[in-house]
Amino acid sequence: EAWSRALKQAGVDLYEPASGAHRPLPHPAGTTLVGIDGLYFDRGRLVAVQNGVEPARLIELRLTPDLRAVASLRVLETRTPALESPTTGAVVGDRFYFMANTQGDAIDDDGKLLKPLAALAPVAVRWLELPRP
Repeated sequence: EAWSRALKQAGVDLYEPASGAHRPLPHPAGTTLVGIDGLYFDRGRLVAVQNGVEPARLIELRLTPDLRAVASLRVLETRTPALESPTTGAVVGDRFYFMANTQGDAIDDDGKLLKPLAALAPVAVRWLELPRP
């Protein structure tokens, strides 16, 4: 029950370095910021890997001009065969490079491997062209 409650409250916080205060980043109704595992600022927007939702996806969060709220969310990629347990990446120029198949589902909650190492596929690093901000 506590985990379920925490997940519903999870998301992205806006942090104020001067005061140390933080609050949830406002975002449009009907969008979710839960399950983000990799968040990158790029030219007034955030690019995120959202693998804590089903299906996993890569998203773009357009920010308001003052950078204090999400104006819109756009799904950049989801439900593609190569997008299996994606995580972390980097924005380089107009591309987003990310690990597409980390196989995080092969590890249990205690960090133990559920499959033999030989059964795991090599990690694939992929990229996608980012839309112009």
